[in-house]
Amino acid sequence: MKLWQHHADRSGMAASPAALARNLAYLQIDLTDPDFRRHLVKQARATRAALRRLVQAAVEAGELARKVQPAQLARTIEATLSGSMFTWAFYRSISRGPLRSGFMPT
Repeated sequence: MKLWQHHADRSGMAASPAALARNLAYLQIDLTDPDFRRHLVKQARATRAALRRLVQAAVEAGELARKVQPAQLARTIEATLSGSMFTWAFYRSISRGPLRSGFMPT
C-alpha cells in the first residue's frame, strides 16, 4: 500500500536502537520544557494532518475503501507507528527497522 510505503520512507526516527534512545532523551526535554513542548505539539499536529491527507489521498486513489474515516485512521496509524518503534527496540529481532518489519508490506 502506497500510504504505508510513504510514511516508512519518511520516518528516520528509529534507524537503530541507539537512535531511538537518543531521540527519546530529546523527547524528555520536549515534554517537560514549555518552550520545547510548544514545538512538539506543533510538529505532532502537522504529522497527524499529513497522515490524514495521505489517508484521504489513498481513499481517493481507490487504495482504501470509501467508508474509511481519514481522521480516525490517521490517529490509528500514528499510534501504530509509535508503538512499532518501541516494540522493535524491545525485541531487536528485525534488522530492517520498525517500519520495514514483519507487519508491513514491502
